[in-house]
Amino acid sequence: MQSKRKIIFAGLDNSGKTSIILSLQEKFSYFNTKPTLGLSRSIYSTLDCLGFGIVLWDLGAQRKFRKNYFKHRYQVFTNTSSVFYVIDVQDSKRFDESIEYFSKIVETYKELDEKTDFFICFHKVDPEISNRSEIQEKIEFLMDLLLTIVSHSKISFFKTTIFDLSSLFLAFSNGIMHFSPISLLINEQLEEYAKLSHSSAVLLMSEDLLVIGSYSTSDYYIELCELVGLRFLNIMDSFKSNPVRLGNISVDIDYDTELNTIKKKNLSQNQEPRAKIVMTAFKTSNNIHFYIIAFIKNILITKSHEKLLPILKNNLSDMMYLVTEDIS
Repeated sequence: MQSKRKIIFAGLDNSGKTSIILSLQEKFSYFNTKPTLGLSRSIYSTLDCLGFGIVLWDLGAQRKFRKNYFKHRYQVFTNTSSVFYVIDVQDSKRFDESIEYFSKIVETYKELDEKTDFFICFHKVDPEISNRSEIQEKIEFLMDLLLTIVSHSKISFFKTTIFDLSSLFLAFSNGIMHFSPISLLINEQLEEYAKLSHSSAVLLMSEDLLVIGSYSTSDYYIELCELVGLRFLNIMDSFKSNPVRLGNISVDIDYDTELNTIKKKNLSQNQEPRAKIVMTAFKTSNNIHFYIIAFIKNILITKSHEKLLPILKNNLSDMMYLVTEDIS
């Protein structure tokens, strides 16, 4: 087991940092979440199965604590692998305060000459408001401001809510897998499979819903695979008392792009592009389950995935066994 990696969760008080962490740890309760007083450190132990451990630093964000973090900046901000910064999109009155706090954090990393990646969670984008134009406008406004602040580090954006665990796992997966020791090798395997099988996107997901690796020709296609995989596995997880076993699942889907709309004018009904999402499961020899989700934009072009998928499963099974054998 490698030494544990440090991930910081920061943001204003009441932005939802602690609730996100508790949700990820499947301990969330609407009635027992108290404000974080000072610095709270917790170990996300389930990540040990991927060959490394993680320590989450939840920075309580009352003003008096914020000042203390910058006073002891070396102890708080050094040796950080990722920073998750949480912004409550429903609290527009505190946007300026949140941007100011984030700016100080970024400046502190510059002063310490510490490099880290930033993952912004536009939080409390709950299902009933996610499609409202005013919410989208707020997010776009915040993105423009944040991009002007971060210039020396990578910054990624996610819309999250505790009412959709898949949104939290998508953000968290991206925030941790960029430093996984096995991630690069997995991505190479997925890329080779995608090119040989003419798949537009393919990803590997763990049984605790972390996206371990992915490859795609478009962000749209990989997001589609992520959402389908996370939603499906969340449903499966609700049947713990009567577990559902996933072997191979293939789903035909309809999709439209501007290009395909043009092409369809010259095609008969039987010739129209047919898209397919293929899901399959495998487990390592130490009985840990993983899932492969692939998106094939036009199944009429190729069916080579049927021959190549078993090979990919065997290769990934061997790789994942090497990083999980310590916990078997």
